[in-house]
Amino acid sequence: MRVFMTVFGTYGDVRPLLSIARQLKQGGAKVVFFSNPFFEEKVRSAGVGWRGGGERIDPEAIVRNERLRHPHLGPIRIWREVFEPLVAKFYDAIMAEVGARGAGRPAMIVNHPWCFGGAMAAEKLKAPWSMVSLAPLTWFSGDDPPQATGLEPPRWMRRWGVEGPLRWMLNGGFGPDLDRFAHEHGLPKVKHRYFWSLRGAALNLGMWSPAVRGPAEDDPPQSVICGFPESYPTRPPPPLDAKVEAFLEAGEAPLVLGMGSALPPLFPNIYAEVWRACERLGWRAVLVGAPEGSVPTDEERLCVVPYAPYTSLFPRARVIVHHGGIGSLAESVAAGRPQLVLPQGTDQYDNAWRAELLGVGARCAPKRIRAKRLAKLLDALDRDDAVEERARALARAVAQEESGAVVAARAIREAIARAG
Repeated sequence: MRVFMTVFGTYGDVRPLLSIARQLKQGGAKVVFFSNPFFEEKVRSAGVGWRGGGERIDPEAIVRNERLRHPHLGPIRIWREVFEPLVAKFYDAIMAEVGARGAGRPAMIVNHPWCFGGAMAAEKLKAPWSMVSLAPLTWFSGDDPPQATGLEPPRWMRRWGVEGPLRWMLNGGFGPDLDRFAHEHGLPKVKHRYFWSLRGAALNLGMWSPAVRGPAEDDPPQSVICGFPESYPTRPPPPLDAKVEAFLEAGEAPLVLGMGSALPPLFPNIYAEVWRACERLGWRAVLVGAPEGSVPTDEERLCVVPYAPYTSLFPRARVIVHHGGIGSLAESVAAGRPQLVLPQGTDQYDNAWRAELLGVGARCAPKRIRAKRLAKLLDALDRDDAVEERARALARAVAQEESGAVVAARAIREAIARAG
């Protein structure tokens, strides 16, 4: 049984699909992983077959590009300059793999939501496909409307926005290019092609805990909420750097700030404001990935490191501060500690809102990230015993769940069996 997988994005996008690929491989499937060549070494080191999808691109270069981060024009520019060219590149790579190996179509093509070329190749080959959504936002539910921006509209307005303007904008902005590509490759015309990859899939996998966001009536067809990709209860935590371990042992639990893999260089002000908030409160802090010059380096109550495994560090935090990426949210939930979320865009607003909705944290809008405001929010979280109790209860619930990668791999095998 051959399974193709397509993904584009940062390592936070690649890692969950690679976890699923490992599980499929352990079950006897031959997996071919199509990705940005930037991740070739990571894929091959996992023992998974790799094929390139386009030229090598450093994901951090995309994140750092100010043109692509424009608040209004950014999404269109990212589509035109990054994702639209990848439609043809992933499509061509898949068709070339099928032709070169002479083994016929794969049993299934498993796609990251932005890899439209994978879904179109599956349609051309008459093969079933599945979509792997990493965060609840990407299912665009009207029954469980996401918090898609930094604004605070009421539920009825969010639902109206998802079912009306947002769908119109996405289909209108990206649909014509997808329709044009489909027409050029002899694929039938479909309505609302942007959402067609979800609605037409044989399987839709949601890679988050059902304790964070459960099923909704209007979820995509054949949907399975699998759980977070990593198995937190059974995965042995990697050791911390000696410097970090010594700092943790030397005093009370510190605040821990981590802004993911790609964002830290963009936001030195966040590290500075968080540290000033800690100074106001008299707290110790570990800042992971702080840009050079953003905070002092000779402060006894401060530990600055370029990297630390969140799995090992977050459980030892007084309060966790992060950007709201779904991977960081998963690590924070698993750690069972209160969290303050500082979203900067995309699904992070929705993830931050869900942490607050669950009563395990608070959030702060980008324009309000100032030491005085942060200190007030952090102090409130620290003093509220109910927040800590809910955080620990949620961590226990997630610890009882099966690994999302295991659930996803099983669902893929079952979908392949149904497809015959």
